[in-house]
Amino acid sequence: MSSPKAIGFTLYDINGAPLPGQIPVFLTYCEETGTDIPAPAIIEIKGGGYYFIPTFNVNRDLYYLIDGGVNSFPRYYSELLRYESFNVDLLPNIDTNAATAASESTTAATQATTAATESTTAAAQATIAATEATIARKCGTNSRNVDPLTKREILLDDDGVTPFVRWNLFDDLNAPTTGPNIFKKTKI
Repeated sequence: MSSPKAIGFTLYDINGAPLPGQIPVFLTYCEETGTDIPAPAIIEIKGGGYYFIPTFNVNRDLYYLIDGGVNSFPRYYSELLRYESFNVDLLPNIDTNAATAASESTTAATQATTAATESTTAAAQATIAATEATIARKCGTNSRNVDPLTKREILLDDDGVTPFVRWNLFDDLNAPTTGPNIFKKTKI
């Protein structure tokens, strides 16, 4: 079934600025059972914003992994979507027969391609998970300093000296600050 809701996301560059003009692609688009289903088109909205309208087989959750491209940070986006969350208006499953026919018409060539991409995807997912775990550990355990001259917060790497991530600090009037009323941080 086609969902009544769209999934929107924004791609960012390494400095945290929106990244328009990219061509994000699905590396994985499948049911929670691992069965591949045809992926919808990803459409650019404007200013680094993109969306797609998920398609579900009846009573099947959906997992996707998007590659935002080499200029995107983070490069990969993934999510598990619950069927129940997208069938909110309880419309009749008009597209059930079409979705079933589409999944039953999968060819042997498509299945061979899927098998090859699944091993690549598994390796990419393992790398992503390891990277995300490392970043989470550093954010939770490493030292942070606030530089009063540059109005920046600095998260240090494991050595306690090398900057890992830097943020500009702003108050609610969007003026640089290190005071007690930090309203937002923007990654440098």
